[in-house]
Amino acid sequence: LIEPQDSAFLPFVRVYGVGLGTQLLTMLKEKRVNYVSVIEPDVDLFFSSLFVIPWSILHQYFSVRGNRLSLIVGDTPENSIKRERAFINQSFPFLTSNFGLLTSINDDAVLERLLSAAEVEDAVSYRSSTAGWYDDQKIGLFHSLRNIKIRRRVFTGEKVNGFFRVFIIGSGPSLDNSIPYIRQHCDQAIIFACGTAITPLLDAGIVPDFHVVQERFWSEATLPNLKNKHLLRQIRLLKLNVVCPENDYLYKEVYVFQKFMDPGSALMGAGFPATQGVNPTVTNAGVAFALELGADEVYLFGVDYGSGLGGGGWHSSKTIYDTEGVKASYADEDLFETKGNFGVSVMTTPALSWSKQVTEKLIGRNTDVKFFNVGDGASITGAAECRMDNLAAVSVLPNPKADAVKKI
Repeated sequence: LIEPQDSAFLPFVRVYGVGLGTQLLTMLKEKRVNYVSVIEPDVDLFFSSLFVIPWSILHQYFSVRGNRLSLIVGDTPENSIKRERAFINQSFPFLTSNFGLLTSINDDAVLERLLSAAEVEDAVSYRSSTAGWYDDQKIGLFHSLRNIKIRRRVFTGEKVNGFFRVFIIGSGPSLDNSIPYIRQHCDQAIIFACGTAITPLLDAGIVPDFHVVQERFWSEATLPNLKNKHLLRQIRLLKLNVVCPENDYLYKEVYVFQKFMDPGSALMGAGFPATQGVNPTVTNAGVAFALELGADEVYLFGVDYGSGLGGGGWHSSKTIYDTEGVKASYADEDLFETKGNFGVSVMTTPALSWSKQVTEKLIGRNTDVKFFNVGDGASITGAAECRMDNLAAVSVLPNPKADAVKKI
């Protein structure tokens, strides 16, 4: 069955199950199609189609400029959909906004897994491909100009010499159980407090080395309450060029990273590299900054990208989401299950799943860096899963942490 049937033109058709393949020829006779993704989990069925239909003709059709064919055979439904998503992103990310579906799989369980996985990937892709507005670019450009005018120090691409590790602190719910460990070992790692995670850290008596910010408007309302705000004078701010400088005065020092594919970053010229993978959430910026600076080990605390199946909220206690009743931008998104650490599923949203994928890409590009995912949040490919109770003490740094901080 192909849907929709009321148009002779279908820019994209998903074919789940080849069968003998005759339906592919019928489809191309009746419809004008540009992109087709074929998934056949059963290798034997695909082999049979080689004796029934002229695949060489299909190859010729999709070799014409403007047409593309993806053929995925013998893989699991979940891996097949990930591979299909890569094909879609390389072709045109918006293809899934209107597509045809042709199914020839008799195994209902396999078909359901394919459709469910595709639905999740489509939701994540839609969330990522529709992010950003014209006004965001205008505001970011204005803030970039202000940061240049007041001569904020900008990352030059130079990495820190010598071994150093980073604790990246997100404000996920697992952070609460990690606080004692972070406090005990804070002298053996550079502490990056990402966004609102700074509040529970300061409340626990932990003064991070850096506060990471990537929101264009980082308002004073999202900072710790007045009793702790004076502690910001001991903390350095790491921010994107698009962040307003209004609250820079609160910090000890301020450093700027240029955002990749941003108009404001182009103002500085090629001598100042632009950093990729800094969105959609601030933990992405934290991971990206640590890698740009040359971290050798990265521990992720409270970087959960989800919440337990039983609920309990998206954030650590004592953040503004808990104490001030602030609502996360993704709180109203559709929920779905995803793989969690230690084989336990967690609930996530398209925005959080997108953020996790960005972190996984950053990790995948830096295989020489050791990543540790601490807590019971979502599983992060490339990061070793660590239970808080079993997390060993980190080794003593070869040089004082203060030396690495000064080099940054």
